[in-house]
Amino acid sequence: MSCDFNPTTGVLATAGADCEVKLWQVRVGDDESAELAVEHLETLTGHAKSVNCARWNGRGDTLATAGDAGDVYLWSRVGEESTATNSHGDAVNWKPRRTLRGHRDDVLSLCWGPREQLATTSVDNTTIVWDTQSGQGLIQLSDHSHYVQGVAFDPRGEFVVTQSPDRTMKVYSVRGKASSKSVSQISSL
Repeated sequence: MSCDFNPTTGVLATAGADCEVKLWQVRVGDDESAELAVEHLETLTGHAKSVNCARWNGRGDTLATAGDAGDVYLWSRVGEESTATNSHGDAVNWKPRRTLRGHRDDVLSLCWGPREQLATTSVDNTTIVWDTQSGQGLIQLSDHSHYVQGVAFDPRGEFVVTQSPDRTMKVYSVRGKASSKSVSQISSL
């Protein structure tokens, strides 16, 4: 359903309909043929339904995953190599640090902002911008008349853009620390 490379380690996260997130090491093999080598590192379990989206933050120390149950998980590394294993027999090196709850239906997309904010979109026609440190929803955008399937922050964190099958894309101005008072819709395309 989704995949994303960690920007610092190169670890690939994949998300699927099997309710799991898998972490992979991808590299060119050591032999003369230089074939691609893919090694499974860990399976992250906790989602009750399909996982629709997985995205690493800019530092690569937190993975956000979201799916059909409406919950968003923020995964962090446990620390040193773990001796605990999951039901697949994998070493458990990543655990959910926080669960963000606010959507009433499936979460389809998410995007990290430059100040560690996270924006999530849902079948419930809303976008929520979260403070990932506190786990609080800062604002809820509900201007689309259909589900919201795409979201992006601009690199400076001044704008949030949402996209929907209602045939619109909405651009919101978000200055400083987002709050319902600092966000305004500036365009609908």
